[in-house]
Amino acid sequence: MTVTVSATLAVNEALNEKRRQGVRVLPLGFGEAGLPVHPVMRDRLSAGNGANAYGPVAGSAALREAAAGYWGRRGLPTEPDMVIAGPGSKPLLYSLLLEIGGDTAIAAPSWVSYAAQSRLVGQRPIMVPTATGQGGVPQPDLLHAAVTDAREQGRTVNAVVVTVPDNPTGTVADVETVRRLAEVARELDLLIISDEIYRDLVHVDAQGTERTVVHSPAEYAPERTVISTGLSKNLALGGWRIGVLRLPDSEIGHRLRGGLLGVASEIWSSPAAPVQEAASYAFTEPTELVDHVDRSRRLHGIVARAVADVFTRAGATVANPCAA
Repeated sequence: MTVTVSATLAVNEALNEKRRQGVRVLPLGFGEAGLPVHPVMRDRLSAGNGANAYGPVAGSAALREAAAGYWGRRGLPTEPDMVIAGPGSKPLLYSLLLEIGGDTAIAAPSWVSYAAQSRLVGQRPIMVPTATGQGGVPQPDLLHAAVTDAREQGRTVNAVVVTVPDNPTGTVADVETVRRLAEVARELDLLIISDEIYRDLVHVDAQGTERTVVHSPAEYAPERTVISTGLSKNLALGGWRIGVLRLPDSEIGHRLRGGLLGVASEIWSSPAAPVQEAASYAFTEPTELVDHVDRSRRLHGIVARAVADVFTRAGATVANPCAA
């Protein structure tokens, strides 16, 4: 199989080359805010520079406990043993697809890496359209039909990938769409992979009030939902490469955990120890970082609404962006 550079990374490199040539560019490709690293995170990373041991494959106990607390504060009680850390959510997603096997249903449109990784592990992704304003979550009825049809053709379909909030549309699927998605997944015995890396970047309006509530599929199908997140978006730390998975505390989750740790042990051994120490602090959500994310959320909202307005005035139909 010929593997080309990811479209989002390729456009980022092309834009950087244009900048080196002195060309003014408007970057609309890669999901990177370009915001500075908060000083407390620099300090925490520096303080951890003596940590040079490999450490546990699943990640340090401190990091897994902090990540469990992060999800618990969002109404998703989590056991630290059901958390796995890795060098970014991207390799975690790949290892998950590798462990699950079979084909995967994916929302259309969606982040380019879902389908690309699916093909890399030998799958044939099943692209299922989303409804306007419900980006990131395949239309449940269409998902049911597509998976049923694929299975009738002899294909094995084991999972569906959703993004809440969505990349690239910046919308958040409403509660009924997520609830119905969970029902279909349970009916068809599909694992739900929920990428929630933009969860903390729900925009606020001019009055400073969050406009949209994010509902995770884990609220409605807790026994079969895996959640991925990281610090690349809310704290703009993409280059630090740290991500975490929340596995369901169920037979499915415990089975996945063993397989994922086996895959991780052969690919990355363990996440970078100094970054884990800094991430452990970040996931406890101290006041200074909560304030930092809040300012970032406001800035993202202002920029997203302004860009959407430009396209709307040009005659394009644009769903109102409310996150990411």
